[in-house]
Amino acid sequence: ICRNKSDESLRKRASKMIRCVAPSSMAAPLPQYDDTVVVGFNHPSLGEVCRLLYIGLDSYPDREFLFPVNLPWYESIVGITPELNRLGIHITPMMTPATEEKLNRRFEGNQEKLDDIEFLRMVFDRRYIREIKSIAQKNGAIFVAPSATRQKEIIGDYVHPSMTVVAHLVMKGGRKATFIPVAVISPVLAHR
Repeated sequence: ICRNKSDESLRKRASKMIRCVAPSSMAAPLPQYDDTVVVGFNHPSLGEVCRLLYIGLDSYPDREFLFPVNLPWYESIVGITPELNRLGIHITPMMTPATEEKLNRRFEGNQEKLDDIEFLRMVFDRRYIREIKSIAQKNGAIFVAPSATRQKEIIGDYVHPSMTVVAHLVMKGGRKATFIPVAVISPVLAHR
């Protein structure tokens, strides 16, 4: 996608390519607003982020995007950050409750490592806060899975206050935001 030096049709090419790899259908298009847009979605699989990416590129072609990314995934894609930034897509590392729990179990009994995990979580949270404010100032689009982990429902075993935090940060200083809930429904396989 980013081999072309020109940024002129970069987002259109990206949307078209991603759509071929991860097709989907929508019950209705994403609504249009001038304010910051926050898209909250349930996270049942690995596929909806790609799908929301091209849907966002089509729906909001002139807006910058922010995606919080769980630390293990962030580590695997951080190398393409310059290309993502050319597309107006910003990612920021997050430590989801599930990842934090795994790390805490792995380093149980090692207080120094446990303190490091807590410190990193706080660093990532602060960076996310800065990124939200930056995208909100530009009336961009913020994509958030409120469950903070993959599960079919938004409210499951763990309720993370991510949307409340995003609302507070975006609307600080009198800015407006539009929150769009998106229900991701995985297709039912016909051959079961």
